[in-house]
Amino acid sequence: MSSPLTKSELLSASAGLLLAAVIAVSSSPERASNPSIRHSEPEKNTTRASSQIKPLSRQTKAREGAKTPPPSTQASPVSFATELNSLLTQPPGPLRTQAIVTLIGKWAQVDGPAAAAAAGAFAEPALRFQLGETAFSHWAQMDPRAAWDYAALNPRRDLPPERFGHILRGLGGGDISTALAFLAEHPQGELRENMHEIGEALDQLYQRGGHAKILPWLERLADGPLKDAATNRLIDQWARYEPSAAARWMEAQGNLLVETITGARKELASSWADVNPLQALDYFNQLPADQRQDAYYELIFKRWLDSDKNAAAAYLADLPSSPALDRPIEQYAYDIMQQDPGLTMPWVESISDPRRRWKAITRVAAVWKEQNPAALAAYVEAAAFLNAQQKQQLLAE
Repeated sequence: MSSPLTKSELLSASAGLLLAAVIAVSSSPERASNPSIRHSEPEKNTTRASSQIKPLSRQTKAREGAKTPPPSTQASPVSFATELNSLLTQPPGPLRTQAIVTLIGKWAQVDGPAAAAAAGAFAEPALRFQLGETAFSHWAQMDPRAAWDYAALNPRRDLPPERFGHILRGLGGGDISTALAFLAEHPQGELRENMHEIGEALDQLYQRGGHAKILPWLERLADGPLKDAATNRLIDQWARYEPSAAARWMEAQGNLLVETITGARKELASSWADVNPLQALDYFNQLPADQRQDAYYELIFKRWLDSDKNAAAAYLADLPSSPALDRPIEQYAYDIMQQDPGLTMPWVESISDPRRRWKAITRVAAVWKEQNPAALAAYVEAAAFLNAQQKQQLLAE
């Protein structure tokens, strides 16, 4: 068995050293006897690693064979190492960095372990992180199970701790059916810490045309964190284009947990507001009173104010005070107070929560005092709802 090579050896200016390092990784006895780098011993102190590496199913192997280029079209590990050595002789700069990143990505799709080893050999922390992310995400696009098993094994004990997240994020760029099958078959406990990366992958899969596959896949999932995250991502993406259809599907899922439906409705509120905020408000207004949450309205008005401030403010102005409107009113007031603090003050006066209202009044008053202290003094003097202590505080230097 070849002894592990140090980073200095891999980064040596000598092309021969880097070339030998990659060949050692690519042709070690472990890989020669088992190309997928399977091993039954998990990485110590790694909760995300499998307790036992599972063999590929026949269907998974068939999918791998279908998407792997014929051997005659693949670049050899030697050619990738030679190209990397050539790039390292060029002056540092953005073009060289981008070329190295691109090379590592292509390399990982042909020989994941060698690409991961080369990525981990760079001394610069930021570049090493970027290349590690590239290696594992591109490897996952071709064979997520092999990438995960290698990451769990960590044979040289030098892989970055973020590698599992990189793999899960990379699923978004791979075959849709393969990615969804990997997530469904994987132990839920190992995915729990990386739900954010899974969400990013599901978003990408949806954008690539995966709606027809994601929907039935999601309906078959067992209750748990993966189903929660997948439901939220599906509703968020679907509601950007067909919010009514997304809402009908969501409400028809009678087996969703309360926490799941609440999170999905929040995604629906945000995305529907980007399409038609009035329809979004009508939908949430018709929910049973015990299911309406202030957060839904806050999200609708936040997105509406972000995209069409004047229309959203005009609608808000006709509504009675409500805890659900406190945050949207704050958002609007803080956006316009520099333009006209005098006109902003009636807005913050309408905030229903006393503490939030007073905090907003003091913020607007501070701006007003800088711009026109005499006008602020006149306002404070006439404000019957303010007590003597509050008036003194607003006018104090």
